Amino acid sequence: MRLTCLIFTFLLAAPVAFCTPDTVNISSYGLAPNSRENAVPYVQKALAACKGRMDNVIYFPKGRYDFWPHQCKEEVYFESNTTVCNPRRCAILIKGLEGIMLDGAGSDFIFHDRMQPFTIDHCNNISIKNVNIDWEIPLLTDAEVVDTNPDFIDI
Repeated sequence: MRLTCLIFTFLLAAPVAFCTPDTVNISSYGLAPNSRENAVPYVQKALAACKGRMDNVIYFPKGRYDFWPHQCKEEVYFESNTTVCNPRRCAILIKGLEGIMLDGAGSDFIFHDRMQPFTIDHCNNISIKNVNIDWEIPLLTDAEVVDTNPDFIDI
């Protein structure tokens, strides 16, 4: 009877044990928040570690992460909502992967220069959450002219 209860308990717990997501902490690859270091190569390594595995969480401890254009993968994409500017710099290129959640824990992802923050290509079941996206220097600037005269313009 005791063996039967033990086997039954194991069978109930087994699906939970085998379906628990693997957490890949970006810090374990050497990237610290608020360092202003280029996050691109670290994210590429974390994504490569998830290849061929399911139910992975790539976790970023809360902070600021900077993404610089050097070391970005460049890919040709024709997107309907943008002008043609190929190849595109893909800061976080998730390609050919399945079952990945990127959890920023409320972090700020700051991008530098012209690049696509996220590119998801030929993937299934990809989630991105708790991330704020911004640029160090905006690529475009909008303003409203509120007053003009021969000596100045107020915007």
